Amino acid sequence: SVSSHVMQTLSERGWVEVIGHKDVPGRPGLYATTHKFLDDLGLKSLKDLPPLADLGTLVLPEAMNTATGAEAAAADIQESSEHVETEAQ
Repeated sequence: SVSSHVMQTLSERGWVEVIGHKDVPGRPGLYATTHKFLDDLGLKSLKDLPPLADLGTLVLPEAMNTATGAEAAAADIQESSEHVETEAQ
């Protein structure tokens, strides 16, 4: 599960948006990345992001010890990113 604070921050930056709700009790939001996310990070596509498996080698080891859930947010965002990819085509 991703921290609600992380998702709120991403939403406030305009990097993610709710694209629907899961049909389960509580109806949690389903998020997708936005074009602003790509623009702000200088990406043409989410395919330009490094694989999640490589993330650990790109981050300093001491930073890994102070993670705030951003890695989990990135995983969820990447999974729901098909929304932006489809719109771009």
